Amino acid sequence: MSAPQLVQGSSSLSDARAQLLAEDVERWCRRRWLVMWQPYSRAFAGYPMYDHAIAVPVEAKSARKLWRRIIDVDQALAEQATAEIAVLRQPAVGYVPASFLREVLG
Repeated sequence: MSAPQLVQGSSSLSDARAQLLAEDVERWCRRRWLVMWQPYSRAFAGYPMYDHAIAVPVEAKSARKLWRRIIDVDQALAEQATAEIAVLRQPAVGYVPASFLREVLG
């Protein structure tokens, strides 16, 4: 899927065009984020739609900046999840009686 055509600033955007850009960013994010155009603040907002510890919306004045911030949040969450999995998979140290090792290894 190709990247959306993102416009640099939001001051000259019509509300209809900005809404289309918000839909493009949402589609590019594979619908893992709810992306909205906020006409009163003239800003884009992204809300994560998957379960994670951080439930803070991401906001930006342009679709390009919002897209970059969404990527940054996704990457940070992926790194956090990878670190948590690594901690869970640490090898366990246990006691093995010498008699058992002699019997198994011969």
